[in-house]
Amino acid sequence: MVQNKILVIGHQKASIELFYKSLKHILNNNFYKIFYWNDNFIQKKFTDKLIYTFELKHKNDLKNLHNKSMIITGTSGVYLEKNIWTYCHQYNLNYAAYVDSTVNIRVRFSNSNIFPKLILVPDESVTKKIKCFFPNKIKNTKIINIGFISHYYLKHKLKKTNKSRKSILYVTSDISIFYETKLIAKINEYAFENKKKLYVCIHPRENLKKWKHSLKKLISSDNINQGKLLQTSKEAHEIFGVSTMALLDMHIFGKDVFFLDGNQKNSKLRPLFKKYGINSFRFYQNNLIKIKNKKYIVTPNRNEVIKIFKNILNGSKK
Repeated sequence: MVQNKILVIGHQKASIELFYKSLKHILNNNFYKIFYWNDNFIQKKFTDKLIYTFELKHKNDLKNLHNKSMIITGTSGVYLEKNIWTYCHQYNLNYAAYVDSTVNIRVRFSNSNIFPKLILVPDESVTKKIKCFFPNKIKNTKIINIGFISHYYLKHKLKKTNKSRKSILYVTSDISIFYETKLIAKINEYAFENKKKLYVCIHPRENLKKWKHSLKKLISSDNINQGKLLQTSKEAHEIFGVSTMALLDMHIFGKDVFFLDGNQKNSKLRPLFKKYGINSFRFYQNNLIKIKNKKYIVTPNRNEVIKIFKNILNGSKK
């Protein structure tokens, strides 16, 4: 039986690893084999500068890209994915770019030799943003909405936890340590008034050491972590944040999740939060006010996702 081999690669580890695990879970049959390339040493060679023409030495470094039915890259602000697109174009390899949210769309595709001919998105709002920023470049590109496949994975693969009453969790958004520290101080007061512990999970792109220093007068350093979101959330009754896709993931995980409403710093993700049923919160006279959203997330249909990738791979073989 011929297998379709799909290689996933990207710079934003938290996002691309979740995409890889989700895709591997959904395409879990004898027709597909999903690989994740996380060789940091090799990847760093292609991260810091744009390469216009690849030489033989590069082909040895990127040998994992050959003999694959498809390469799916993430999209980030560094050159890794952009160089992968150029390499795939040069060697006629089948590839696609995955855009996980509406944030930083311009940065994800700017300063690139090649604009991908196939882009995968989780929601039509991402499609609209790409078309808005790149109306000319998008003319020869096909954009396919595969849905939030991570929500299917989180809902069906991971064991749903009970809503513990022991603690409250805040997830940072990589927007401003100074701004979010002030916000965390207010939420810490709310936690203290309700006799709960406050934990803080730091965004993957942020500096954990700087955050611990900023919060040292508010929260024990033992209650501040990075890369342990799922583990920490198990004991959380409520989860708060401003502008991070982690809020969507925790919502599907069965948690009471709240984003800061009426704030310009989350303006790009706010429509997604509203659409997919994330609760919101605001402060009024130093009191935390929670606003419940009655909408519920509809997870992608597994058979539909399989059909999409079957069509993509069949089309690439023509």
